[in-house]
Amino acid sequence: MACTQLPKRLLRGLPAVALVLGVFVIIVVYMFEVRVVLVTKQYTPVISKQEKHDPPTFENPTLSDDEFASLAKVTQWKSASVIDRLPRHNTTYHQLTHEYAVLTPIGPDDDIFWTKNLYSDFNLFLVCDHDDSRAECDYRLPDNYVYKTLPKKTFDMLQIFCLGSHNYKAIFKLDFDVLLDKRYFLDVLEFMIANHQRRLYYGSALQCADSCEFYMDGPVYGLSRSLLDDYCACDVERPDSVHEDVWVAITLTECLLKSGTFNSENLTLIASNDRGVFHKKFAGKRVKLYIGS
Repeated sequence: MACTQLPKRLLRGLPAVALVLGVFVIIVVYMFEVRVVLVTKQYTPVISKQEKHDPPTFENPTLSDDEFASLAKVTQWKSASVIDRLPRHNTTYHQLTHEYAVLTPIGPDDDIFWTKNLYSDFNLFLVCDHDDSRAECDYRLPDNYVYKTLPKKTFDMLQIFCLGSHNYKAIFKLDFDVLLDKRYFLDVLEFMIANHQRRLYYGSALQCADSCEFYMDGPVYGLSRSLLDDYCACDVERPDSVHEDVWVAITLTECLLKSGTFNSENLTLIASNDRGVFHKKFAGKRVKLYIGS
């Protein structure tokens, strides 16, 4: 008798089991989707994968409003448009020497000989900590820094230009552990310099969390003269945050909001090309290079 009743009991219990399993699956899928959304929100490339294009051609490196608009793409953020293709002209580094500056923060364990030789054709300035006594340092900052205090180091570096008499049309922060394609970076320099009257923010543009809409990833980023002037005119306090690249983006955003010029017509992100910037390592034919720790 018990043998004939067991299947009926199982059959009566199947709907409840199916309901429980269904709810479980829905919860798992929902949690997975929420996690994907959160992760995406915190770290989303503005340009996910850049395709190879022939460089756009313009007769004059300084673009008209119409020419500039033809390059700029509207992003999902109302605050900025993006340019991911730059025109190319027959400029040399020597011709641009006095128009820009590249700042490389140097730690006490970083090899200055390597950096000076690698970028000997750049208008490069090595920025050292206070206690770094090496003669090759171009600037010594008022403090010694560790990873957690890099925003303070960036603030102190930018003060060099805000408090000095320099009139560069573009400035860049380039980390010690970055290898640049010099032909590519020359296009970046020429574009930023020729169009320095516009608010241009160069780097690997990423979306971040709620504290800001985007930021330029730390290895290399740059500001046009117009954007640097906005920063220097703003009453910026020495930061206590941890991530210097995010701090720069938040600070620029706040400064532009104060001046009433923060909109997609006045701020343009120049997206770096992932084929022209190599962070920490490079591999080629019979070459394997590792930089930094």
